[in-house]
Amino acid sequence: MEFTEESEKQNEQDVTTSTTSKVKKRRRRKKKSKKANNEGDSNSKEVSTPPDDTSSSLQMDESEIAKNLAETQAKLKEMMMGLPMNQEQNKTHKFWNTQPVVQDEEEEDGEGASSEDVVNGPIDVKTVEEVRVEPYGMPDGYEWATMNVGNERELEDIYTLLTNNYVEDDEAMFRFDYSPAFLVWALTPPHYSSDLHIGVRAERSGKLVGFISGVPANMIVNGAEVPMVEINFLCVHKKLRSKRLAPVLIKEVTRRVNLTGVWQAVYTAGSLSY
Repeated sequence: MEFTEESEKQNEQDVTTSTTSKVKKRRRRKKKSKKANNEGDSNSKEVSTPPDDTSSSLQMDESEIAKNLAETQAKLKEMMMGLPMNQEQNKTHKFWNTQPVVQDEEEEDGEGASSEDVVNGPIDVKTVEEVRVEPYGMPDGYEWATMNVGNERELEDIYTLLTNNYVEDDEAMFRFDYSPAFLVWALTPPHYSSDLHIGVRAERSGKLVGFISGVPANMIVNGAEVPMVEINFLCVHKKLRSKRLAPVLIKEVTRRVNLTGVWQAVYTAGSLSY
């Protein structure tokens, strides 16, 4: 085969054109690849820099938890110390204002009094003959019950009533839970009387819905021993608080104590006087 000079030039041009085309294609590929990489970097930067609210959110949650925990601990401490959950100043007591106990006005008047000015003795003087013989009346559908803590079933009734209805805070988060063994220990000291373990039962079901107790507790007052009783575990079922059973329980245990010739008592309370 013979090649002319023109054909050789044409071949050179074709080779050059082909080479140039390949170079351009490589350059375009590189540009596309570089652009894709740049876009990927841009997207990754956008994804990796969102608003960082996680740490602040966690800090807020921890702060709220700490606040709630502190409030709960304060309420528990307040209840265990016997402090009032709700401070109510100048509150009148329709029942206690009629009972032989120190009244608020007397406490205020006695703040600056010397020991010589204070009369030592009972607030209300009576004789056994003056004490009511018959038990106080109960609302319809309820009856008195003398509780025997030596009987397992009756002890369980007392335990169940106290566990579900005894002293608790305003939010019903905490409540005393005395074990049956503790109740036996607390209610049966030397010379105790079952007559002062007073319950209220529903006539139809026999369910225990109220309770109050008294046990002997002689006290030394100004150097003299005074026979007393300790009143404790006053409890009325939550659903029956409107029946006003608590004042009747208090009057009934007072009547039974007075019939034994004892005229003073100590009792627990859910508040402190300042």
